[in-house]
Amino acid sequence: MAQGGAGPAGDSADAARQDLELLRLRLERELLRVLSALDTERGTPQLVSDRDAARTAAEVYRQVERALQQQGVETIRSIVTQRALEALDAVAPGEAWPPDVRRELDAIVRGQVADVVKVFDVAADEVRRAVNAGVTTGGNLGDLVAEVADRMGVAFFRATAAVDSAIMAVGRRAVVSAAEVQAKELGVDVVYAYVGPTDAKNRPFCAIWMGRADGVRKAVTREYMARLDNGQGLAVEDFCGGYNCRHSWAPIPRERAVARGFVVYE
Repeated sequence: MAQGGAGPAGDSADAARQDLELLRLRLERELLRVLSALDTERGTPQLVSDRDAARTAAEVYRQVERALQQQGVETIRSIVTQRALEALDAVAPGEAWPPDVRRELDAIVRGQVADVVKVFDVAADEVRRAVNAGVTTGGNLGDLVAEVADRMGVAFFRATAAVDSAIMAVGRRAVVSAAEVQAKELGVDVVYAYVGPTDAKNRPFCAIWMGRADGVRKAVTREYMARLDNGQGLAVEDFCGGYNCRHSWAPIPRERAVARGFVVYE
């Protein structure tokens, strides 16, 4: 099994960001097509709000919701699942994982996918509200299209950040799990060092475990890692210092860590 930092997961996260950008463009085009049905006067893109147009407005809203669910939520679910599984396979192919470990990792992937979908769906409520306001109050179609595009950009910005964190979390857990499996097979005691940039952007949690505060090189056992609290309500094994953290856990044989001057917390 390969052991490493955030590299493989980073590649998958980059690919997911590209997937999401293409999805955003497709979804914006679809919403523009749907909203164009509200333009009832040739050359005068004015939203309709009278009683005769109520059925058209309702159908437009249904189509917008369908697009957000089928092209938005479901496609994002597929993207995150595919790219997260790629991050796992980059650490070790599926058949290399013991069944119980693979089940644990698959459950983590499903949990991360659900979290990302929730982030997008909540953000997409802003799109729904904008469309609802437009089709019920009337107004300029161009203004509504601009508003929807703006709200869509916000939704995808939030979704992209969530996807990035989710895939990196899966990658970190995979590295730790692979190290545990390999250590057990070889009869080696392994500990984990906190690695990544040391700079003014470090969160307090990261500054401590990078040794910025006291200059001490630190490593932890898997059990100690599971008890750590980053203050973000997120598993340290998966998210390190929190969402969008730039750090990861690097496995090191305990004997080598001690020889290199690490203090091991257990």
